[in-house]
Amino acid sequence: MQWDIEVARIVARHSGRSVERLEPQTDLADDLGLDDAAVIGVLADLKAAGFHVQDGVDLGSLTTVQALTDAVTRER
Repeated sequence: MQWDIEVARIVARHSGRSVERLEPQTDLADDLGLDDAAVIGVLADLKAAGFHVQDGVDLGSLTTVQALTDAVTRER
């Protein structure tokens, strides 16, 4: 999945950063201060926004904005 502005908006809301300051390689923990609980919150908000987390995604693999974007698909 390509960089998605909706994913960026949700990550920005959870991190307190602006969308403009996020890049695909931005690290969720080191750069944004998001711990596992916060990433789960991001995933919940993505689900509410119509995204689906792909089966088999390991929470520990969601380390960057791009990894998070790649782990979700748009529900139809």
